Amino acid sequence: MVITSPELPEINPISVLLITVDPRYPSRWREEPYHSDIKEFSKSGLFGANPGKLYYQTQVRCGVEAWLILPDEEVAAPDPRFIRTI
Repeated sequence: MVITSPELPEINPISVLLITVDPRYPSRWREEPYHSDIKEFSKSGLFGANPGKLYYQTQVRCGVEAWLILPDEEVAAPDPRFIRTI
């Protein structure tokens, strides 16, 4: 897995923590300890509960599939184009 937090222009109010999963291991992100860590990233970004008080979305991508990660659920994108690509 690769975790990136792209720098976004100041005019863009949405920051994204993007987790890219190796397509050879598509469900690895749902295994522990990764899943719990990803959920914590999500909660931290949603509520700004981190040292920098940053707000961001947490997304997981694997090949053509994408999910918006929320603290209590993962929302599969019906079409990955609906989730912002940076």
